[in-house]
Amino acid sequence: MKKRKFSCVLTKEPGGTEIGLMIRKILLSPENSDIFNKTELLLYLADRAEHFHKIIAPSLEKGKIVICDRFIDSTLVYQGKARGMDCDFIKSAHNYILGDFLPDLTLVLDCGPKFGLERVETDLQNGARSVDESRFDSEKLSFHEKIREGFLELVKNNKNSRFYLINAEKTVEQVFADIKSAIFEKGIIKA
Repeated sequence: MKKRKFSCVLTKEPGGTEIGLMIRKILLSPENSDIFNKTELLLYLADRAEHFHKIIAPSLEKGKIVICDRFIDSTLVYQGKARGMDCDFIKSAHNYILGDFLPDLTLVLDCGPKFGLERVETDLQNGARSVDESRFDSEKLSFHEKIREGFLELVKNNKNSRFYLINAEKTVEQVFADIKSAIFEKGIIKA
């Protein structure tokens, strides 16, 4: 997008703001493996409130394209589906924080849990991923299976919507090509 001279903002949750970085450290640190589920959820929601009002909304108001690594759907899946928390509460909190705002496009990068965990291990070994942010990586395989099921349910239950499923077990080049296709197909940018 930058090569095509689009004005873009690349951000992430948690951690898209200074306060978000502090929240990220708490949420992703393996030292906090015993964090209470409701505390985890509320920290994600606090990060989202800060992030949306300080980064996402102002960027969109300036006409920029915002690319965010994780957003409301991740909360619905991780805390709702995998942690068994009330999805209606999560949706209500989302509406309280953001109104009816939703992304134009959500890319779901899908891979089997074992494949994903092997990729994480490789990334940890070669320094592409920090062990300081590995709390979720040490969850049981059943947790990761629930995550995958949750995302696949979102895609299945929202056909012809903003969701686009990408096979993330392909090569980096193939995944990138599929992402570009999704962006063009959904009309985010013109080919």
